Amino acid sequence: MAARHENRAKGGGFNYAPETKENTALSQYKIGEKVSFIVRIQKQIYWAEKTGWAIYLVEKDDRWFKISGTFATPLPAGSYYKITGSVREYRGEHNIAVKSYQSAAPANKESILNVLSSIEDLNASAYSIYRKYGPTILQDIITHPERVAFSLEIPEEQVKRWRAYLKRHQATEDLFSKLKEYGIGDAAAKQLIDQYGAVILDKIKSNPYFLIDEIQGLSFQNVMKLPLPMAIPLMVNSGLCMVS
Repeated sequence: MAARHENRAKGGGFNYAPETKENTALSQYKIGEKVSFIVRIQKQIYWAEKTGWAIYLVEKDDRWFKISGTFATPLPAGSYYKITGSVREYRGEHNIAVKSYQSAAPANKESILNVLSSIEDLNASAYSIYRKYGPTILQDIITHPERVAFSLEIPEEQVKRWRAYLKRHQATEDLFSKLKEYGIGDAAAKQLIDQYGAVILDKIKSNPYFLIDEIQGLSFQNVMKLPLPMAIPLMVNSGLCMVS
């Protein structure tokens, strides 16, 4: 794969050359080193529908590399994410095992267009919409769909569908992060979201011990150790434990 090196060519521009083990995007990092990047999703290489485990080719500073991990929903090509994880090596290639991720707000024209293009039924018209409305288009789709509809002279319901798409992806990612904060593993968090959707947090708050039937190998003792809301009060009130 040709990479754009940071050294300038004599006539201006950048030098392009095949990547080697010494000049890849992650070559400066040690195996096991923790990293945090904002990356652009280039393409999905693998996606396991049931578990959410996936491999993506991503780009950072004109260099491409792979990331892998469990994701609540597929990450749209062209979208931007802040990822944290650790560097590892697989078949001689450095990549990142993702521990956590969240959407990163696009900050320039190209990144805004990429997100617009990822919205269902909007791909072909993304550029013309951006040109007509301007750089606040994504924010205003969320907060002022009626304003966007009026400016673009399209039905408000159409803009609300765009908003629903953006909010659905963000909400699912936030929910996934919250479950992980509760100490629930990636695969189990994905399974709970698929089965219960947004109400999973309310179910956990009202009775966290229902997780024992949902997560294989989870015991009352394990639940006690998880940073779940209301866990200890429920144990005490139900008479399942003694407090001195």
